[in-house]
Amino acid sequence: MKKKKMNGNTVLLIITIVLFFVMYAVGCAIYANKGFTHLQTFLNVLINNAGLLCITCGMTCVMLTGGIDISVGSLVAMDCMFLAVGMERWNMNAVVLCILVLLIGVVFGIVQGFCVGYLNIQPFIVTMAGMFFARGMTAVICTDQVSISSNEFFVKLANAKIKLPFGSYVNGKGVVQVPFIRISVVVALVVLVVVFLMLRYTKFGRSLYAVGGSEQSATMMGLDVKKTKLKAYVLSSFLCSIGGICYCLNTMSGNVQQALGLEMDAIASSVIGGTLLTGGVGNVIGSFFGVLINGTISTLVKTNGKLLSSWSSIAVAALLCFFIVLQSIFAKMKEKILYLCAAAFWYIMKSRGYGFGGDMLNKRWVSAGITVLGAIFLLAGCGEKRGQRTNGLDTEEMAGHDGCIVVGYAQVGSESDWRTTNTQSFKNIFTEENGYYLIFEDGQQKQENQVKAIRNFILQDVDYIILDPVVETGWEAVLEEAKEAGIPVILSDRTVEVGDESLYSCWVGSNFCEEGIKAGEWLENYLKEQGREDETIHLVTLQGTPGSSAQIGRSDGFEKILKKHSDWVMLEKQSGDFTQAKGQEVMEDFLEKYDDIDVVISENDNMTFGVIDALEAAGKKMGTDGDVIVISFDAVKDALTVMQDEKIMADFECNPLTAPLVEQTIRHMENGEEVDKVQYVEEGYFDYTMDLKSILKDRSY
Repeated sequence: MKKKKMNGNTVLLIITIVLFFVMYAVGCAIYANKGFTHLQTFLNVLINNAGLLCITCGMTCVMLTGGIDISVGSLVAMDCMFLAVGMERWNMNAVVLCILVLLIGVVFGIVQGFCVGYLNIQPFIVTMAGMFFARGMTAVICTDQVSISSNEFFVKLANAKIKLPFGSYVNGKGVVQVPFIRISVVVALVVLVVVFLMLRYTKFGRSLYAVGGSEQSATMMGLDVKKTKLKAYVLSSFLCSIGGICYCLNTMSGNVQQALGLEMDAIASSVIGGTLLTGGVGNVIGSFFGVLINGTISTLVKTNGKLLSSWSSIAVAALLCFFIVLQSIFAKMKEKILYLCAAAFWYIMKSRGYGFGGDMLNKRWVSAGITVLGAIFLLAGCGEKRGQRTNGLDTEEMAGHDGCIVVGYAQVGSESDWRTTNTQSFKNIFTEENGYYLIFEDGQQKQENQVKAIRNFILQDVDYIILDPVVETGWEAVLEEAKEAGIPVILSDRTVEVGDESLYSCWVGSNFCEEGIKAGEWLENYLKEQGREDETIHLVTLQGTPGSSAQIGRSDGFEKILKKHSDWVMLEKQSGDFTQAKGQEVMEDFLEKYDDIDVVISENDNMTFGVIDALEAAGKKMGTDGDVIVISFDAVKDALTVMQDEKIMADFECNPLTAPLVEQTIRHMENGEEVDKVQYVEEGYFDYTMDLKSILKDRSY
């Protein structure tokens, strides 16, 4: 029987597979003492990326035709919001809602597929329109963070564990940890198998390859190219909706900010898996390993404990570039480049005294040589020698913090000056000099990143977990995992909404609702002092990240005062997402819509700086003699400096220095003492009438 030649496409697949195993093996070697060798580490990669795997399978099918679909992230967000609102506010059956989500996916795919296949509109343009539409519809359905908690069937489904009969271990607290997967993983693996069989053994699967290889040739073969493209997009959106259901099972909530950037993860996973951007070449098995590589990189960064989460994106981007270059090389030079690389590999190894029997330069040795060589170069470029200090907990470093209390800290991100100060307070307090070893994780404003971080903390067998949640909902499953592992969870700054409050030990932070009430009361008194208590006052509000406890608390608190005044008219509320750039953008939008704004309520200082820029650009004057009254929250040093010029009239403190109180709480828990469930930090407020110069002299943040 004639041997089948190994082509460049097969080599790409082999490189992907070997790269994953090498990468995972390196992780096991470096982070063996941080739980990387536990079976659950690999299973967590599957759990965290179950939805992504379904989406990537659909993305691969579209890319095989030479297309692209950048709408998948927004479609997932819309699916999650539809499910959450449907269950919690419309009291609909969970099964019915899931069927409707799948039907929505089919309709969505038909529209996009028709535009691409029959109208010959560029796929990027069509799916970009789909992306904006789906994200907009998510907000139309609901702008709030909606948690799924009342639907017993869906909650049980999300929390269900499929335990495995092997791979158990006992953690440092003497608790037996049994490896498990969740329902979403089973669904994702079934999707993978079905799509693989479809591509390999069905006429439709072969048609996808034919269309991507050459539309002209496919037409000459009698294939309906337009219909094939239509079906590809229908399949992609359908699988995306399945992925959306899996994603919702992980987060248990709907949020307008969900799944941001998920489409890029899907595209990267497909390309790393060997799918050509030009179409005609690809395999969902490769895409599967692309997802695993994506997840493993994230796990390695999180297990390291010192690297910023952004390094995951950097590493994936580097791999994406690497594979795109390889694809280009193979497309142009094909077998010649294989032979030349193999010859170089053989010469290097031979010169170092390694001998090879048989025909070294046959195709299988060629591919193996390139695979190993490429993996070695990639890993060598990213890693450090074991003798050097790494950010991981190697043997030498373990000796340095032996006896320390190990704390895993999952922070929201670094979206504001307040957040930066808050993070630094923890890094200053939780030091080895104070008896702690801190593993820090920047969530980059994504709940899924924080969920992954907590699972990593559990595997690393930390003593305590500190969580500053991005949003309030969707934490039950992962907090249950921490509870079962015997690891106390302390909430900092922001709160969570869970049915069982025993899932966390306590919460330490600010009284956000009280901050909002104080802001409303200050405005009451100010208007009275100015003789304007009977005037009609027009207000706008720039809210923080939707669903965050700071946003909810401040909005609810101010609303209580707003309801007392029939002559206070709230013109509009929009999210500025706690960032200066977004704050300026939202304020500019307000100024275009309304010319009679009297008061601006901005729910953090960074957004307020953007508000001030927009007001000044529009020629609006602030202060006692100005057009607009600006009220802010957080009271950082820069904001108080601006207040001296009456650009901010009042600022309500949100004390970022929560670390000392959290540390005190841990000390009490270490001594076996009970701690209060809710603990508030001390805070006050500042306005333009105070001696700000003196205050600023002693201000540390």
